[in-house]
Amino acid sequence: VPLKSEVDVSILIDRALEDSKTVALPDLEAGVFRLAEKDWRERLKVLPNGTRTPDTPSVLNIRECGANICQVGPTNGLEKGIILVPGLAFTEFGTRLGRGAGYYDQLLHLMGNSGSLDFISIGICRKSQLLDDIQQQPHDAKVRMVITF
Repeated sequence: VPLKSEVDVSILIDRALEDSKTVALPDLEAGVFRLAEKDWRERLKVLPNGTRTPDTPSVLNIRECGANICQVGPTNGLEKGIILVPGLAFTEFGTRLGRGAGYYDQLLHLMGNSGSLDFISIGICRKSQLLDDIQQQPHDAKVRMVITF
């Protein structure tokens, strides 16, 4: 769920759910994502750190996923998709400055290292957040492309 400082992708979440896509939104614990349902906006809960996530029983815990697939949703698996990745800043080459919790780094490493999964990671930011250079740490995961607004 976008923070006030992030590009609002709520309409994309709605559209994906209308098209019967699986939408996973970060929970408080790094590596845990809540699976959104069509009424996700009405079911938002505020977490202790101030972020919001849908209060749904279905979760995706990427730490418990096997090397090749995460079992979730009605199709019994995530096989391909798009990961929309927020950040404080990006470079045009996909280097990302996150908020330090590692939510998306863990997800991107898992999905990128799993040969049977076909995911495209897209960084979403404002033009002012696109920088020439960001120091990358060994645990940081890059995104494949960046879209600015």
